[in-house]
Amino acid sequence: MKKSSLLFTTELPRPADLGEELLLIHDEILPRKSKTFKKWMAQFPLRYPVKAGESLKSVQNFPEHITKIVKLCEGASSRRLTVVVAGGGSVGDFGGFVASILKRGVRLVHMPSTWLSAIDSAHGGKTALNVGSAKNQIGTFYPADKIVLSRSLLMAQPNARAFEGFGELLKIALIAGGPLWRDLSKDTK
Repeated sequence: MKKSSLLFTTELPRPADLGEELLLIHDEILPRKSKTFKKWMAQFPLRYPVKAGESLKSVQNFPEHITKIVKLCEGASSRRLTVVVAGGGSVGDFGGFVASILKRGVRLVHMPSTWLSAIDSAHGGKTALNVGSAKNQIGTFYPADKIVLSRSLLMAQPNARAFEGFGELLKIALIAGGPLWRDLSKDTK
């Protein structure tokens, strides 16, 4: 399985640095939370906003979404198209699945907007849809070409959301052991 390149950035990246022809799939709430994101997304001629949550990943809703996305990307070349996904875990799962099947697979860039997705779900390449109440039943392994961790995007979320990500970081550190666990478990007195 290919390895994703990881890019740490203070600001949102220039769209030209992400690919030639770009489709931005993003959490519909992001432009309302961040004026910077709203201005940035205006640079993408192809945009598909989605409502985050498990219903986005429903196999029953997917045909409607993919039909709209295919129509939106009609003139795009499969060799030059990159799907850029900005959002949390459900948006990342959905967007990753779209990239894996659209035009037999196109490049994928993940831009997690939550700490949990930045630490966990944007990595590893798992994409999935839900069937009824059964989660993640249909999916692909499709690692992103790039994972962009943008400080301005991550800092736009409420502080309480950081604790979700920190819990995942602790779990990873505990399982892996080593220096990360030692650093996180040090007495801070």
